[in-house]
Amino acid sequence: MTRTASTGSPAWQKTSSPSTPQAARGEDELRPVISEWSDEAKNITPAEMAIDLRPVLAAREEAALTDEFVEDQVIAVREGFRAGADGCIDDHLAFTRP
Repeated sequence: MTRTASTGSPAWQKTSSPSTPQAARGEDELRPVISEWSDEAKNITPAEMAIDLRPVLAAREEAALTDEFVEDQVIAVREGFRAGADGCIDDHLAFTRP
């Protein structure tokens, strides 16, 4: 998994918000970022997912980080990228348009 130098976070966390700067600049900027995220998602383990989710959760939400929940999230992310990154790219672009 690729981790960014400044935070140690995986690349997908840098793009998990629909208001990413890359999306605002258009598909040519966004596609490489989401493609990297997609590649990481194919290999993420439940343990990595749990670690990566913690920084974006409120303290009371951490109680939901059961093994079953995290495994479901891994399955959902992998399935979401099974056919490629196009759907995710479209979603991010849509959030930047009125």
